Amino acid sequence: PKKLKGETQILEAAQMAQTVVVGFSWMVVKPRRGPRAKVYVVVAMLDANGRLAKPLITDANNKCPGIVLQDKGFGSGDSQMESQAVDLQLKSIPDAISDVVVIAILDDASQAAGQGFESITSGTVQLSTRQSSDKSLSALCMHSLPWRLSAATCVELGRFTRQKDNSFSKFKFTSQGVRSDHKSMVNDLQNGLFLSKRAIEGVKCGDRLGITKACPGIETFNVACGWRNPEEPLDLDILASAVAKDGKLLNHKDFVYWNNKQNPSETVKLTADARAREEGTSEEAVQLDLEDIPDRIYSIIFMLSIHKAKQRNQTFQFISEAWIRMFDAETDQHIFRYYLEMTKYQSATAIELGRLEREGNGWIFRAQTAGMNCTLKEIKTSFSRHTLEEGACQVVQPRSAVIGLGWDVENLRSPQSEEKLDVDVMVVGLTAADQVFSKEWFVYYENLKTPCSSIVHNGDARDGDGNKEDDETVILNLKTFEERVHKILVFINVYEAKERGHELSLCSALYVRVFDQDNREELLRYDVDTSDLAGVPTVEVAQLTRLPDNQWTFTALGRTLQDDIDSLIKRYNAA
Repeated sequence: PKKLKGETQILEAAQMAQTVVVGFSWMVVKPRRGPRAKVYVVVAMLDANGRLAKPLITDANNKCPGIVLQDKGFGSGDSQMESQAVDLQLKSIPDAISDVVVIAILDDASQAAGQGFESITSGTVQLSTRQSSDKSLSALCMHSLPWRLSAATCVELGRFTRQKDNSFSKFKFTSQGVRSDHKSMVNDLQNGLFLSKRAIEGVKCGDRLGITKACPGIETFNVACGWRNPEEPLDLDILASAVAKDGKLLNHKDFVYWNNKQNPSETVKLTADARAREEGTSEEAVQLDLEDIPDRIYSIIFMLSIHKAKQRNQTFQFISEAWIRMFDAETDQHIFRYYLEMTKYQSATAIELGRLEREGNGWIFRAQTAGMNCTLKEIKTSFSRHTLEEGACQVVQPRSAVIGLGWDVENLRSPQSEEKLDVDVMVVGLTAADQVFSKEWFVYYENLKTPCSSIVHNGDARDGDGNKEDDETVILNLKTFEERVHKILVFINVYEAKERGHELSLCSALYVRVFDQDNREELLRYDVDTSDLAGVPTVEVAQLTRLPDNQWTFTALGRTLQDDIDSLIKRYNAA
């Protein structure tokens, strides 16, 4: 059977009486330049304090009571596979030993050439037994090294830990990696610091914290923002923006907050809302799977924002104490805590608390803060790459463009109706006289395409609940439009608004964007301010107008209407 990282194999008494074999096999990836990577196995015997109790078992010193490191291990028979094995007579290991740790490490020459475990493939750990009179192995289980160890140069493959009955009956597949050369590894083992997690104390504004270095082996972190509750209730929210190196979002779903609780890769997640760690305080936390965050994301910016601060006339003057902290998501082990000087942010409605950034193969945290007076929409817009304000226009020229509609709802059901809010996108092709050629040129959920398929609706979404990038999309084949098509209008409409008592102000976020169908690159977006849309069922959000050179301009309109679909069709004299 296959074992996952962190899983344990329990040995029976009869198996422990045999020779237990830990084998590691791998294949070296041929480099484009430079020498082939060289990997070797060592065994560390640790005392009860986690310190090296005996000399490290290596190729040059390959024996110790109960342990022998073999030049060759097990293999698939593939001549390209390399392997080593450790033979253990578990009952013969000295009583002073608490842990037997099997480690694979790249030699110093490979590390000097900038290589890591990305230089090998098919890394496999196999646990087996062998009768003393028989050379053949009886496999018990195996474990494949996870790809996320690719940046490491030194990997703990697994360990035996002495149990309460004094036996080594459990082997844990640990698969924890760190960047360390041989000398540093030995030094850490001697001092009981190998793969240890070290808290960072005394953090102050401007500090740069080496998270990967301080926390080897940790893959999932929590970042929590907390505050002491004021007498006047404030609704505070943590915001996490996963941005590219230019500080902009590559995907608007990488902006994680209370109404978008995870990014598309599910590596940045809102995990808790206003948890009380101690009486009179609250916290919100974001969980980060740093090893799996897509390479395109360079930095994660953390902010604390007052919800509807301007409407409620609230600022951070009411908060006397606030902090940001990081801890191991699995064990809750403290990593750092940083307190803000709240006297600096009396007039602010949002505060940047700090940011995680890539550095080399790891991550650092920059304890940099800034106060600002802005709404949630303004914060999102500041991270957006191609945002237009109302009335602004921009030329678009892809062969095929896609209009995407997205919305979030603070309360999925309105007070007047049990039905969920349903918002639809509608696209209309017009002549130079602002008339529709026929009803078939009015594209929405009941008419999904024009007769020549130059406008194609991809289907109706009944709510804004989903985690997909856009709730509804419409494809515009701009290069295939007939010459008589002069203008394209884009509407957002609430389905059965009057019957259900719904309006667009129920949306906490509402946008229309245009992206290239071929490469999915976002060309522009228009975030609609819903705070002024009370009683409004329809918005004419945008207009695309043909230019003489067969290009098109996109204009953000934001024009409010009381029309439903039928009255819009009549307005443009569609037959």
